[in-house]
Amino acid sequence: NNQWAISVPLNKQTASKTIAHKALSVGIPAVRVDGNDAIAMYINVQNALEKIRQTQQPFFIEALSYRICDHTTADDASRYMDKSAYEDATKHEPLIRFKQFLNSHHRWTKADDASLHLDCQQGIDASIENYKNLPKQAVGEFFDFMYAQIPDSLAEQRQFFLDGVKRHE
Repeated sequence: NNQWAISVPLNKQTASKTIAHKALSVGIPAVRVDGNDAIAMYINVQNALEKIRQTQQPFFIEALSYRICDHTTADDASRYMDKSAYEDATKHEPLIRFKQFLNSHHRWTKADDASLHLDCQQGIDASIENYKNLPKQAVGEFFDFMYAQIPDSLAEQRQFFLDGVKRHE
């Protein structure tokens, strides 16, 4: 929950007190968590996963945050976001917040930070290379994994797409 539905504030998008209430209203257990607190998120996701594994039932986590950027490249959030709310939200940005936690509780150093950055960059680079080396996806395959049984309307779209591809081969 980043407090926005594109350019509409959440309180104008729904009459529900929280998004978690929507889950509760249909019988799905739910919890609200500070989505900018990495440790709180980790603990709550672990707890939710345990409940899901035990009950084989869904569990909903509303992770509260605040979108501190434009919704899209065509958006200008400064036209509708309150400047003071935005500035306050930037102080709670999760990566900066977690780094401050590491600095104050685990003696995180600039060398630790540089090492982590390098490890992350190497992981990203390896993932990109792995992706580039994947076999090419079969034409139209993206239709095949959306539903257990493809709806008629989507089956028609799939066939229209495949017919168009064949015409251009």
